[in-house]
Amino acid sequence: MTDANHDERRQFERFSVDFEISVYKTETSKSTLIETTTIDNISGGGVSFYTTQPYQYSVGQRLEISIHLPDCDSFDAYMKSFAKVVRIVSEKQSTQGIIGLQLEEELDFESKPKSIHSTTEESNTNQED
Repeated sequence: MTDANHDERRQFERFSVDFEISVYKTETSKSTLIETTTIDNISGGGVSFYTTQPYQYSVGQRLEISIHLPDCDSFDAYMKSFAKVVRIVSEKQSTQGIIGLQLEEELDFESKPKSIHSTTEESNTNQED
């Protein structure tokens, strides 16, 4: 199948973004951080991200993801969901790769106020510039 035909089959448009994503294993009752890395692209049905640990993933594996939304001055904002690994692109013995996930549910938006300490640090840094 050509790439054009494959793209036509897609239900959602893909967008290249440079957002941070934290990826967690969910094999036990407690989620364990695998890595925090950068998103390659995102759509309404999935996300792909760069990894330096492709050996940590397997097709069919269930993960929890947390996507950090940048440029929020007074709060930390995240989109969270559970997802399943559907694609691993990596050369054998490589420490680089791209992991493709299918979302199991809609992304859930969460936010919390930034701590006073981190806000003060940012203000001090901006004043020094």
